[in-house]
Amino acid sequence: MLQKMSASREEKALEAEIRPTLDTLEKQNNHIYYIVVPPFEDLPPIDRICWNAKINDDLCFPLSEESSHDYFSEIIPKKVKQAILIAEEELQARVLKEKESLRKATHDCRSIIEPDLSADSALSVLMKNLMEDTKQIRMLGGATIMRQRIAEISTKRDQNLKLCDNMKSAIDRDELASNEYCTLTDCWLQENHYPTLRAEILFRRQNLEQAVTKDAQYTEKYNDQCECFEHISCPFEELEEIIKTTYNSCIQSTATHSNISVRNDIDQLLSERETLIEKLDQIKVPMDLKREFLKINYEGKSIEAIQMLQAKLACPLKMISEEVLESENRQEVILKNYRCYSQSYAVNLYLGVCTSYKSLLPNLKNSLKFHNDMNVILQELNNRVHEYIHFQSTIRQFDPQYGFNY
Repeated sequence: MLQKMSASREEKALEAEIRPTLDTLEKQNNHIYYIVVPPFEDLPPIDRICWNAKINDDLCFPLSEESSHDYFSEIIPKKVKQAILIAEEELQARVLKEKESLRKATHDCRSIIEPDLSADSALSVLMKNLMEDTKQIRMLGGATIMRQRIAEISTKRDQNLKLCDNMKSAIDRDELASNEYCTLTDCWLQENHYPTLRAEILFRRQNLEQAVTKDAQYTEKYNDQCECFEHISCPFEELEEIIKTTYNSCIQSTATHSNISVRNDIDQLLSERETLIEKLDQIKVPMDLKREFLKINYEGKSIEAIQMLQAKLACPLKMISEEVLESENRQEVILKNYRCYSQSYAVNLYLGVCTSYKSLLPNLKNSLKFHNDMNVILQELNNRVHEYIHFQSTIRQFDPQYGFNY
């Protein structure tokens, strides 16, 4: 009984102690949700978010080249990444073209200045190749067929040019007479075809002028090597004697001191060429061009990657190209003053002449075909011109007002 009374007093004391806290919590709980959420249909619509929003122009990532790890490459827009790849491929192709040109020139140079004097077997292989090439060239007609084609091209070209000039002069004269006729009669009896004929003659004349430029290049190439073309058209026994004579004259006319000087020039040239290749390797797509791609893409415009790259790197690439060309020209000048102590040098010279012959002969054939075809076209055009002039002349002659009534 005493224990129950004691427990009851303890419970009342505990309740009196925690009651203020319970009242406070109950009050907070009753007032915490005082904002009533409206029905869903009464809620305002949620605007769409543009995930490809415009970013600051000075943004460095994900295009930063400072870090070796490009952690943000995934966020580049596809169009920008594609434009960068196109620009890099175009730049790589340009650089590769210049490097290949340098490597070829270097290979040609080394093949001349570093002959294997003890390689008799190599010389015999070269002689065998030369024998086969000259045999094929003699079957094609040798230098004789080249001379004939150049002469025929010159004749046909002159005929075609003269035809164009004659047609133009004839039209000029007849148009002058027709204008006088129109002034007297104040009428045209026939539709005026002079502008159409003039335009066609001018078009054919322009085609001929383009062909004349190519013909001049072919003729110049032939004239530069005409003597060598004659040599490779000879029987092979005569060509062997020419090679031996060339070799002996080179040995007698070559001074050791001058060769050493030329060797030094070549070594310096090749060293500079290695530096040029390093410069080419260092050319990259500029960072500001990549940022420009980003900016254009965010403005919604089309990215002209190749045109923009060419405009951006026009000066650097032009300077490198000029250095490459200057290096090749210097090599040509240096090697002209160099004399090789090996017969293989003379054999290689004539192998090169054979290659030149094989490339030049088809060009001459195509040029002659062009002039023959053009001659047929011009003859037909000439007939049309004279028929029209005859028709106009007939109208004028039989018109009483013009004073030529027969």
